[in-house]
Amino acid sequence: MSEIERKKPFSSLEKDLFLNIIQKYDEILSCKKTNAISAVKKKNCWENIRNEFNSSPIVTQKAATKQLLKLWYNMKAKAREAKTKENIRFMTGGGPLVDDMDPIDAKVMDIDKNILTNVQVDVDSDVNGSLLKLGDENDEAWSKNGNCYAGISDLASESIDINQQRKEQLKHQQEMHKEELKIKIMEREHKEKIWAIELKIKERQLLE
Repeated sequence: MSEIERKKPFSSLEKDLFLNIIQKYDEILSCKKTNAISAVKKKNCWENIRNEFNSSPIVTQKAATKQLLKLWYNMKAKAREAKTKENIRFMTGGGPLVDDMDPIDAKVMDIDKNILTNVQVDVDSDVNGSLLKLGDENDEAWSKNGNCYAGISDLASESIDINQQRKEQLKHQQEMHKEELKIKIMEREHKEKIWAIELKIKERQLLE
């Protein structure tokens, strides 16, 4: 049975709840292993996160697993962008004293310590659909038509055929690579914008 997908944006309270739940499973989610056992653990982990999130009285509308996973990707991307802007402002000494990181961004950074590390992706697959959008105004984590991550299919028992596990693991990795590639492309475009800003700052300094 397919999950009923959420049709409204996540509120700030719901995002804070979501991060509190994510924090409890951080050790499993941040595991770099890519074997079948690790894939099953992560799949079960996201099911637990979905169940805990949807059972909270704070939640105004239940969300599907893939929507929560995409919400996590979007929140990390937004926090990464805010931290990058903050670092550039600090290095250049330009611009007004504005805190680019809100409490949600800071909490995301605290959970994912490696958020500024470049994502290594094997660029060998065709990626369709738009890039992940940042911020609350374009929060695609709840979008029914968004290009969302699809978790590996249900594993009935520990006696499942090992070949089926490998197929599910491969599918899981391919979907993860697609989402990571989108983030990689977004990071590259963001860096190009930052370089343009830095160039303008240097040109202004030379004219002064």
